[in-house]
Amino acid sequence: MGVTSKTREKVISRDTGCFRCGRAANNVHHRMARGSGGSKLPHVNAAANLLLMCGSGTTGCHGWVETNRAVAYEQGLLVRRNGVLLPSDVPVFSLWRNNWFFLDDFGGCAVTSPPLI
Repeated sequence: MGVTSKTREKVISRDTGCFRCGRAANNVHHRMARGSGGSKLPHVNAAANLLLMCGSGTTGCHGWVETNRAVAYEQGLLVRRNGVLLPSDVPVFSLWRNNWFFLDDFGGCAVTSPPLI
């Protein structure tokens, strides 16, 4: 099962444009990878794990995330599948909003402090 239309609508409403740069966007990016063949884990296709991004996996901000993975992990744009933290536990940085946010599975977005690295 992939992202439901209801969850996709929550993400579009929350982000209003590319989460990273603010431009118009229609691509949903998984912060924690789906894994080979997708995933049955409920948090993988939940709103806290999804960001609206411009471009594709090779262009725009979505492409930037894929080619700058170390920085993307530091900024919470990617979340490791290590079984320790869920996407809702990992803050994410928005460049155009110049702030850090916690995302929830209800489509909410709360400002937070930068993580201690």
